[in-house]
Amino acid sequence: MARRQHLGWFLSRGFGPQGWGHPYREWNHDWTGPELYQQSARELEQAGFELIVMEDAVSLGSPETLDLRVRGAYGGPKHDPLLLAPWLFAATSRIGLVPTVNAGITPPYLAARQAQTLQHLSAGRFGINLVTDVGSARHVGLAPLPHDGAYDRADEWMEVVRRLWHSWDGGALVEDPATDRFADGSRLDAFQHRGAHFSVDGPLNAVPSAFGDPVIVSPGGSPRGLSFAGTQSDVQLGLAPLEPAELLAYRANVLDAAARTAADRAASGSCSS
Repeated sequence: MARRQHLGWFLSRGFGPQGWGHPYREWNHDWTGPELYQQSARELEQAGFELIVMEDAVSLGSPETLDLRVRGAYGGPKHDPLLLAPWLFAATSRIGLVPTVNAGITPPYLAARQAQTLQHLSAGRFGINLVTDVGSARHVGLAPLPHDGAYDRADEWMEVVRRLWHSWDGGALVEDPATDRFADGSRLDAFQHRGAHFSVDGPLNAVPSAFGDPVIVSPGGSPRGLSFAGTQSDVQLGLAPLEPAELLAYRANVLDAAARTAADRAASGSCSS
């Protein structure tokens, strides 16, 4: 039986005037309003695409490169894709939207609540493209981490976010008119996470979605990035030349990381039982 191919669109350069300087800039579209992006999302949905991954970079870069990045609108300005997503959900009915979220500067509790809310409001069409951009840390008063250290932080970030998403899983949501009880607080997971990078208490002030957890997408192509993808991601962006042999090798590396993770979890489970 033939395998079904799923089509996704990686919207590079984010949401802004990145077409500035090209012939089609004469169309005089208003990049600051939602209509351009809504029309793009509708056309991709009509063409059979199943998801749009929405690129973002919080930072405009270092002072030395600012003019280079803004002179032709190459690196900015751009809208925040997380805030644009609801406008695109309202304009479509099937396609999934995956805004970029930076684990290096976004608190996991805030991200977990925002994601759960958008998962509800979109009827399960929301996802997170998780990046570890260390260049944005200086904008929020944080020290940048080395490359692999940023992925260590992202691993812990995902651990906390997933535990928050499932902090209502113990039967806390009752919704029983007979007893006039909406929820049972004693069944909430009021955990206390104290890790290398985060100190977070549960539970999350948002109930789980009937559509499951948001999809996690990972764009990293380094060995540590591929390991993270195999451990944490549902979708991995194939950041490789479009040569079949190279793409197959790229895919094999991700699947190998996923298999090692599954084996480690199984071994951990058997040891703790």
